[in-house]
Amino acid sequence: MEDQETAAIRRRVDPDELPSWVAATQGIIATHLQSIGVATIGAPFLRVHELGSSPEIEVGFPVAERITPKDEVVPATLPGGPAVLYRRTGGFDVLADGLEAVDAWMQQRGVEPTDVPWVIGHTGPATGFAAAPEILDIHQTYRD
Repeated sequence: MEDQETAAIRRRVDPDELPSWVAATQGIIATHLQSIGVATIGAPFLRVHELGSSPEIEVGFPVAERITPKDEVVPATLPGGPAVLYRRTGGFDVLADGLEAVDAWMQQRGVEPTDVPWVIGHTGPATGFAAAPEILDIHQTYRD
C-alpha cells in the first residue's frame, strides 16, 4: 500500500460527543474540498492518535492531491507499507477492543506499528465513516 494524501481535522473529543463530532467534521471537510475543487478518492476515515478520557481523534478523507489548509482542515497522510485489516462488528463501543486485537496480532507476529491505525466505518451496505457505524475496519501499517 502506498502513502495516501488526505484532508483532515484533528482534535481532542469527549467520547460522548464522538458520533456527532465525526458527522459535523466530515461536513466541514467536504465543504472545504468542494470550495477548492478537490475530490475525495475513498471512504472517510477516523484515526485515534491517543486514547483516554479525552481521546485525540483525526477525521478525514483520502484525496488525489495535497490540499490547501483552511482553519482546522489540514493536509495529512495515511501511511503506506504492509498493513493488517481487522473487521469488527459494532460501532464506537467496540473500537478500543478492536485496537487491542490489532495490537495482539502484531505482538504475536513480532511486528511493530509504523504509525497510528485508521478506521473506516460501514453502515449496512454503505461504505464510509458513518456517525453510528455497524461494522468497523481497522487498518494498521507495520514493519518487521
